[in-house]
Amino acid sequence: MQKEIIKKKTSSLTINVVATKAESLRKVVEDTTTVRVYENGNIGVAGQVGKADVCDVEKQAIDNLALEIAYPCDLTKNTQKAVDARENVVDTAHFVKIMQSLLAKLEKEIPSFLFSNKITYRENETEYTNSENTFLSHAGNELDIVLCIKSKTSANIMDFAYAVDMLDYDEDKVVADIKSLCDAYDNKIDWQNGKYVVVASGSMFYGDALGNFSGELYASGASLFKDCFGQKIFDEKVTLELDPETANNVCFFDAEGTLLEGDDCSLIKNGVFERVLANKKISAQFSLPRIACSAAAYDTIPTGSAHSLRFKNTHKSILDAIGDEKAIYIVEASGGDMTTSGDFATPCEVALLIENGKFVGRLPKINLFGNVKEFLGDDFVGASDKGLFNYQDSMAVAKMNVSLI
Repeated sequence: MQKEIIKKKTSSLTINVVATKAESLRKVVEDTTTVRVYENGNIGVAGQVGKADVCDVEKQAIDNLALEIAYPCDLTKNTQKAVDARENVVDTAHFVKIMQSLLAKLEKEIPSFLFSNKITYRENETEYTNSENTFLSHAGNELDIVLCIKSKTSANIMDFAYAVDMLDYDEDKVVADIKSLCDAYDNKIDWQNGKYVVVASGSMFYGDALGNFSGELYASGASLFKDCFGQKIFDEKVTLELDPETANNVCFFDAEGTLLEGDDCSLIKNGVFERVLANKKISAQFSLPRIACSAAAYDTIPTGSAHSLRFKNTHKSILDAIGDEKAIYIVEASGGDMTTSGDFATPCEVALLIENGKFVGRLPKINLFGNVKEFLGDDFVGASDKGLFNYQDSMAVAKMNVSLI
């Protein structure tokens, strides 16, 4: 019998923000223990929240082998690696005072808007061990600022949001980022239908297509990109990869202890379709290349996921990708979908005009639409995680069709 043990500890401090004031502080420390055992081609899983006796959890996992859930046993062998990626993000001893200062500055600098929701400091520690002489551990942290923003003249519950995670908190930079959005939001501009350069979070461009890169869907023949392995399906500037090293507070190994260190974890590389999301089970079941993409709750069987998926940077800055062209930055978009032929459309509640590298005004509500093979094909411009804000996640640029709602 083979086994693997995963221990996780998550610690967090969360400030609840109401009307630009810190209303309350919540402190949470959560421990989980997971044991998976493998025998005769089956898996047994058990987990517990809180301090746990590993022997008791292991016994439950062994009992669960009676469920006869088929799962391949291919444990990582003879590997030891420990990474502590925690940074001095913010002084947690004075967390409330520091964030009260941020909120006071927002109130002073941007008096016509209200801010609410959550500000969270989080630390994660994960240990993975198995019966094949492997020990992996990772510790990371981040500060998440997720603020719902509402104009005081608006009848809406919220108008748009500012959401970032960071490892180097600077109050002035956060305020500058939020102020640039609010200033542009207040300046309404006219717009016409047409095809424009669009800037948005990378996930807006690939998110609704992601199911087509599922190992199960591809193996069933239902993927939009069926029979396209090894073929160029997008523009050569498109590289879509799992990259935990550049993501904040993400383990270098997946939920099954797979790290594939030094290997390429690209689904798309230079426009060529190279891999699907196939963890150990999916890889074995459908004879697909394996990738480190497993995720699992503390008491569930691992499944494939797209954690830390992002576009590889093509430019040093998003502004370099845009160049001299006017561009539309998508602040809020929801409710979109993609057909089985790759046609995508989404309404955008808030979009801002970028001109000469600055936000200059708010467009009317618009629809974005196009085919994924076009906006990730010849109409794809590039990607970068720098240039538009002081704190910025990976963003992409592509030309898309725009119509007024």
